[in-house]
Amino acid sequence: MAERSKKISELDALTNASGDDLLIIVDQPGTANADTNKITVGNFFANVNTNTTFKQVVSVGANLTLNTTAIKIGNSTVNTTITAGNVQILGSTLSVGNSTVNTTINNGTILIGNSSVNASINATGFYINGAATVGPQGSTGAQGSQGDVGAQGAQGSQGAVGAQGAVGAQGAVGAQGAVGAQGDVGAQGSTGSAGAPGADSIIYTFEASTTDSNPTTGFARLNNNDRSLVTEAYLSKISNSGANSVPWMNSLVASTNSPNKSIITFGRTDDFAYNYARYYVTGLTDAVGYVKLSLTYIDHIGTLNTNGANLLVGASRIGDVGAQGSQGAQGPVITIPGPYTDDAAAAANGVSVGSPYYQVSGVAYIRLI
Repeated sequence: MAERSKKISELDALTNASGDDLLIIVDQPGTANADTNKITVGNFFANVNTNTTFKQVVSVGANLTLNTTAIKIGNSTVNTTITAGNVQILGSTLSVGNSTVNTTINNGTILIGNSSVNASINATGFYINGAATVGPQGSTGAQGSQGDVGAQGAQGSQGAVGAQGAVGAQGAVGAQGAVGAQGDVGAQGSTGSAGAPGADSIIYTFEASTTDSNPTTGFARLNNNDRSLVTEAYLSKISNSGANSVPWMNSLVASTNSPNKSIITFGRTDDFAYNYARYYVTGLTDAVGYVKLSLTYIDHIGTLNTNGANLLVGASRIGDVGAQGSQGAQGPVITIPGPYTDDAAAAANGVSVGSPYYQVSGVAYIRLI
């Protein structure tokens, strides 16, 4: 059974057709009555009623029957009698070589004029009575003259865009532009890190113990973990760097000022500006292996280092007490009238009585009563 639901292009192809095979044909195409029908191969070729042109050789496997009254030879249409087994051309001519003669063609013979001769045509030529009547191929003719120039062809389509050209050379430097307007003031920068310790300072290692005893060599400790309650500091006589720090500590109490001799600051070496504690130095006690400083709290900020970290100890001395100034000049002596026991007595002695003072000769005196 034939396959269904396929496009014509998808069907299997045949190489031979019989007369009862079917073709699809559209009747009256392009009109309102157009319809798709079927037709057998035999009926299709038996009833073609329009001119048909074959551009190549037509091979007929059996007898060819032409039922018509005219046949075209070259560009001429001539009256023709066609019967089974022969073709008869009437009223025209047939060219043989370079001659044209009235011709009748029968099966196996050719009539030239009123004479009948045996004729045959094969791949090598046209033969009459066994002799070739068509001459050999002539030589090639001379080259024809140049034909006229054809009309101007239509303009071609736009060509593709060409490749990017090479980069040009660097141009000359332009003139200096005008100076721009003053920009706004930038935001305040962040605070810089703490500066290096001043010259009048010593580095110790911080010891968390608060005991009044000899600290480890190179260490320092305070007597209270609450920085506002510190009253003493215990410092090794040898600094962190191994130097003798006793002369430096003795200088802290050399001032004649009393009771505060100098200001001492304990701070963190990694961020001194925001982590320190300050005290007045009021006295010094020389102990075995260490020095005890008597302190009075001033202020503190942040925290000190943890046990075993570096501790910066800086100091600023308070100046000595100045020398005694010279005695001032004697002031004027003022004589106060009276004393008077009452206003009447004062008035009797020429004293103008007022409150809260007396006045004598324009000079005011404190009233004693």
